[in-house]
Amino acid sequence: MTKKKIVILGAGYAGIFLSTNLSSKLDKNSTEIILIDRNNYHQLMQEIHLVASGYRTAEQLKIPISSLIQGKNIRFIQDDIEKIVP
Repeated sequence: MTKKKIVILGAGYAGIFLSTNLSSKLDKNSTEIILIDRNNYHQLMQEIHLVASGYRTAEQLKIPISSLIQGKNIRFIQDDIEKIVP
């Protein structure tokens, strides 16, 4: 049996939420979840104003994607998307 592939472009809030939710709901033997983003981190955009005010550094607002998907049925690819060919 060939695994179905779900490709999620972007590891922002929606991409992380969708990939981790699907991972907990779908059978890993029949489905492969692939998450693609140009960065290997997720940035906490709701706290970006803290950098401008000096309370946080930009690095403190970055969470490695590997830590967010650890132990889940998600394959992460760090790359730029140039074109989508279904």
